[in-house]
Amino acid sequence: MHQLFAASVASPEASAQLAEIGGALLLLGLVAMVANKLKFSVVPLYLLIGLALGDGGLIPLSLSEEFLNTGAQIGAIMLLLLLGLEYSAYDLAKAFQKRKSAGLIDFLANATPGFVIGLIFGWGLPGALALAGITYVSSSGIAAQLIKEMGYRRSEVSKRAIGVLVFEDLALAPYLPLLTSVVL
Repeated sequence: MHQLFAASVASPEASAQLAEIGGALLLLGLVAMVANKLKFSVVPLYLLIGLALGDGGLIPLSLSEEFLNTGAQIGAIMLLLLLGLEYSAYDLAKAFQKRKSAGLIDFLANATPGFVIGLIFGWGLPGALALAGITYVSSSGIAAQLIKEMGYRRSEVSKRAIGVLVFEDLALAPYLPLLTSVVL
């Protein structure tokens, strides 16, 4: 019990950090409430707020940077977990089986230009591979959230899109170690 009271008497730095985090969460909550009332997706608004509050933004969140980095890592894991919870393994496997050719076309159409531009810029193999990965991969978590918010979760189009995104996620498994070995 003594530790509980000791934690409540925080240093000025800890108090400022908590105020910064609380202010950011309050802003995100208010934006989500307004977006919900306007029937607008909150995803692009969160991205804009991130730009406004990030490095070089209007109000940089410098005190809570470590907390936000940890939260971002947890958030990425949770997005992938929720994607797995939204769609059954059977649905994802079926979509992946049907969409392998679409996944390959997605890879060729998006990774190849990045790779070629990296070589044209003279970045060598490591830079070209990194740019290919940047131009190739989409955010399956963001796409799944937008599909859910728009009410298209069970439509055939969303199943196709999720199939391609799963293909991208699976392609990252060999890509990241390959890129690391080339860069290091």
